[in-house]
Amino acid sequence: MYTQRLTHFLLKHAYATENLLPFLQPGAKVLDVGSGSGYLTAVLHHLVGPTGKVVGIDHIPELIDWSISNLKQDGLGATVEKKQIEMIAGDGRKGYLGGG
Repeated sequence: MYTQRLTHFLLKHAYATENLLPFLQPGAKVLDVGSGSGYLTAVLHHLVGPTGKVVGIDHIPELIDWSISNLKQDGLGATVEKKQIEMIAGDGRKGYLGGG
C-alpha cells in the first residue's frame, strides 16, 4: 500500500513538472501553491537554478516548518537562507505579492 501511494505521489509531481517544463527555464520565478512537504518546490528549484526563485506557499504552518526541514536535509539550506527558495504560510489562492 505504501509503495502504491509513493508511486502515485511521484507520478503526480512528474506529470505536473512535465507540463510546466517550457516555463521552467533558468532564472524563472515559480509559485508552488499547496507546497506541502517541499518536494516539488525542491524539484522546481533545480529546474530554474540559482538565478531563479521558487516560493512555496501552504495554509498549514506546520507543513511550512516541515518543508523547510526537508529542504535543509536535502542540502538546500543555503538556498533557503539566500531566499532562492522561500516557504510561506498563507492562502495560495491569493497568490504571493511579496519578494519575488
